[in-house]
Formats: sequence, structure tokens, C-alpha cells
Amino acid sequence: MKLLAGLLGTTLLLAVSVHAAGKWPREFYPPRAYPANSKEDLPSLRSAVVDGYIRTQGYSWWGKPINETGQLRTYGNDKWEQIYGFPSSMNGCHNGVFLMHWRSSGGPVLSAVGYGYGNEPENIASRPASYGYIYGNNCVQPLFKSDGNHINNVAYRVYYYKFGI
Repeated sequence: MKLLAGLLGTTLLLAVSVHAAGKWPREFYPPRAYPANSKEDLPSLRSAVVDGYIRTQGYSWWGKPINETGQLRTYGNDKWEQIYGFPSSMNGCHNGVFLMHWRSSGGPVLSAVGYGYGNEPENIASRPASYGYIYGNNCVQPLFKSDGNHINNVAYRVYYYKFGI
């Protein structure tokens, strides 16, 4: 009986602490990057509700107009590439959060979140993939790197949320 109770407790603990693929978390810290097997495995952006944050379509968390879709290129040179003009900062890391879907056109890439260009990424996805999703706060940005020596295009859609009521 004690063994069964211990196993049940461990299973419950693991179920609460592990992020299930295809669902946005209730907490966005620490920022994370996840691979997906297909477009169907991505959590919905349209129905995403982020408690305590407001989304204004087409605007960043700083209230400035921004494109929510775009592309970047990875070069197969083992360098992490960032989204040009991504509105990250080094202050007030709870002022905004983002949710992102991405897809690569030429094969698997690694995704991650990091604190700036040239810095090592913090949370690298568990494996290279052709689809994925990322969430983070306004102090980090999404990063991508080719898996191998090939050039790859990565298309993305990102939703920005600012702290508010």
C-alpha cells in the first residue's frame, strides 16, 4: 500500500511539473523553446489567454507597431540567429511576454531563447525540428540555428502581451 501511494504521489508530481506538448503553460518563467512533430502539435495562438497580460494586435509590449509574422535565415555556420528588431530589453522582465510558432523550410533547426546576440542561449529545445513553439518574457528573444551545414529559412508568428488588467 505504501509503495502504491508513493508511486501515485511521484506520478502526480511529474504530471504537474512536466509541460505537455501542444499546450501553453500557465506560468511563463523560465522562458522555453519546444520542438513539435507537425503543425497540428502546436498549441493554438488564437485561443491563447495569458492571465494578467493584454494583447493589442500588431503592437509590441512597449506599445509600438510591430510585425507579428516574418522570416529569418540560418546559415549552417553553427551560429545562433535572432529576429532583427525583436523588442527585448534588460529591464522589467515581467512587463511583457510572448508566444511564438515557427516552421523551417529546409529541414530541422534548433530553437532556443537567449538574452542577446552573441550570448549563449538559455533554454535550447530538446531536439532539432521543422516546427516548434517558444514562449518568453521581454528580456529574452527567440534564437535559431541550422542542424548541420545547410541554409534554412524559418517563418514565424509571434504574439506580444503587455502587463495590465
